[in-house]
Amino acid sequence: MKVQFGEETIDIEGNVYVSELLNSLSIDYDHYIVIENGKIANLNTFLKDDSEVLLLKAAVGG
Repeated sequence: MKVQFGEETIDIEGNVYVSELLNSLSIDYDHYIVIENGKIANLNTFLKDDSEVLLLKAAVGG
């Protein structure tokens, strides 16, 4: 699967859950939104090898 994370794109082989992907990249899920093939994914979403994943840093402010 192709994972776009900031300025870089990472190729990851195999199928994983969103939670496993974030853990493997040392990403805190509280600070990112995961988009799989154009749809928001939650931690229990199963990502297939042919998925395109975008990791967006959540912005908070006030």
